[in-house]
Amino acid sequence: MESVEQSTAEQPNNRTKGRWERLLEADRRLAKRVEAVEKSGTIRIAAAGVAVVGIFILGGTIWQILSDYEARSAERIERAWARLLLPAGGNIGKASGLQTLLDAGTPLDDVDLSCQAIGDFDDASKTCSNAPIFRGFTYVDAKRRGHNDRVTVGNLNLSDASMMEFTIRNVFMSDVRLDRAVWYDCLVEDSYINSGYAPERIENCALRNSVFYLDFDKTELGNVEVSGSIFTTFPAGEVARAWAWADNRPNISASGSGSETEISNLHRGVTLCRPLPAGTSLPEQDPRTHEKHAMPECEIMTWEQAKEAYPKGQKEDPIDAFDGT
Repeated sequence: MESVEQSTAEQPNNRTKGRWERLLEADRRLAKRVEAVEKSGTIRIAAAGVAVVGIFILGGTIWQILSDYEARSAERIERAWARLLLPAGGNIGKASGLQTLLDAGTPLDDVDLSCQAIGDFDDASKTCSNAPIFRGFTYVDAKRRGHNDRVTVGNLNLSDASMMEFTIRNVFMSDVRLDRAVWYDCLVEDSYINSGYAPERIENCALRNSVFYLDFDKTELGNVEVSGSIFTTFPAGEVARAWAWADNRPNISASGSGSETEISNLHRGVTLCRPLPAGTSLPEQDPRTHEKHAMPECEIMTWEQAKEAYPKGQKEDPIDAFDGT
């Protein structure tokens, strides 16, 4: 009786043992096949071929992406030129086209953006009836290198153009035509602008630490900060409403006329503010008038007082102003 019970108990164990042996045998056969595949020269060549094909496919994909990007970039540049040079005055998005070109590093030398070229110009009377408007653009050399390495543009014609809400920083502009142009709500900083003509009117702007070789004699200035800048000429007091910090006063360039008249105009036309206490922040807009770059509420100083209090607060050499030192 006991042998029958023992035989009955051993049967499930034998079946389980048989299953494990079959599984182990199958695993050994599979391992041998895997080893054979790994040692197979044909398989290795095929794998290498697949890898090479994959590399070619990846390279082709990258090339296609770059080609598509270049094509789209070229199309953007072409559309930007078309919008910029469209012969129509007013605010029709020319600044957007200009910004695209600036962002792409497209040279603007010898480009005519005057009213006569791209605005509504009356050839009979030689007057601009509807100026091209460039509203909202930024022209900046972000690398902030030495003054000889700044972004440069030459012989750019902006006669009669209306330029609004723009920033020019670390830029060297030579032989730029600005006659009868209007600047409004702008920042020109650490730059050099050389032109035989100055804008007709500049309002709500900051012209900081820059050199202006412009004929400013008849330019109307309204609420303009001129801290640290060098001018060759300056408008008479009746058309100049400008201000500067007393420790960073503007000056008349000795390489320009440097005459007593220009210096007198500068002193009459520019109100000096005593610097505010350290840590004092200025609002972006004047809370009274909502104008940008407005002279803050400050202690007014005479030029004599400013010279005595801040003897090193006025640049003598245009290069000093150009470097913002």
